[in-house]
Amino acid sequence: MSFSRVLLILFFYTGVLQSVFFAVYLFISKRGNQKANKLLGFLLLALVMRLGKSAYIVSTGHYPDVLVNIGLSGYLLIGALMMFYFRALAQPTFSLRNTDFLQLVPWVVAVCCSSIILYPPNYSGAFKQSIVPFFLWYYRGLHAYLLVYLIINFLWLRRFYQSYKAQKNSSTLDKAKWTWMRSLWAMLALVWLAYTTSHFFSFLKYQNALIIYTSLVFCIGLLALTQPQVFTQTFDKPKYKTSPLTDHTTQAHIASVKALMEEGKVFKDAALTLPKLAEMLDMPAYLLSQVINEHLAKNFADFVNQYRIDEAKKLLIAPAFDHYKIAGIAFESGFNNLSSFNTAFKKNVQQTPSQYRKQYKVTS
Repeated sequence: MSFSRVLLILFFYTGVLQSVFFAVYLFISKRGNQKANKLLGFLLLALVMRLGKSAYIVSTGHYPDVLVNIGLSGYLLIGALMMFYFRALAQPTFSLRNTDFLQLVPWVVAVCCSSIILYPPNYSGAFKQSIVPFFLWYYRGLHAYLLVYLIINFLWLRRFYQSYKAQKNSSTLDKAKWTWMRSLWAMLALVWLAYTTSHFFSFLKYQNALIIYTSLVFCIGLLALTQPQVFTQTFDKPKYKTSPLTDHTTQAHIASVKALMEEGKVFKDAALTLPKLAEMLDMPAYLLSQVINEHLAKNFADFVNQYRIDEAKKLLIAPAFDHYKIAGIAFESGFNNLSSFNTAFKKNVQQTPSQYRKQYKVTS
């Protein structure tokens, strides 16, 4: 074995070990957003499954069916784990729902079937030719599956960026989160592109794709060192530790407040306040604040303004309100001045009220 080949193999395995050590650190660390850190740890291990399989094949020349298939199954984890991680990092109160775990079912099935999915290079003759088409479609299906998640996560990141830019007083931590998530997505997209290019086009050899993959794994580690606050930032503990709310009462309160807003349209009252709404619901103001803050993930002003904006969008395109000026629409929707209406509308819709009305008239 040549010296250059030994160095290359060491390079591959160093990338594997770096990811494993980083994942272990994230699992045992008690600092920062522990839920997000653990999800990132699992994401790194999914990458290790893919990279480790390739490193073993290149270093030994052996292609065990089970090892190959378990390594490839990492594609079925990377996209979902990336989605969970981004949401947990952006919203510390995020928690996985039972339905979220359904997204891991394809990976479980692939692992269970790893011994019966045959890897063509291990066979010869007519039998090899008979299994090649099936394996090719399986391999391409894995790439297509990851591509779908890359697109979903890209669209989510775009919405996160728009929300981040709309905040007048965004923190340095928000900026660090955006930089880190954007870079992580780009590196994982490059991993997908490298292997896809290696498979469909001959100008990028498999070994070169593996070099790109390993280099990107190193880049993830280096980038993490430049954004330490993303992993170590201590988030405030819940403000409502002694709250009497239970899951059952919380859901009942959420249903009540939404019914009052949607059916009673109390948001049209420009003088609506938290205590006033709490009185209508016959509940303490601090409990209503908790329900809105923790379980609807908004502050009171944003919560009410969302209903007002939805109402304004309906009125702006309603023929009966064609003669209303923008200020009239604002007052009808519950805003007490035109300036706050324009600001809130632009923040939520990414258009001014006039642009929104004009666009609808053009399309209709």
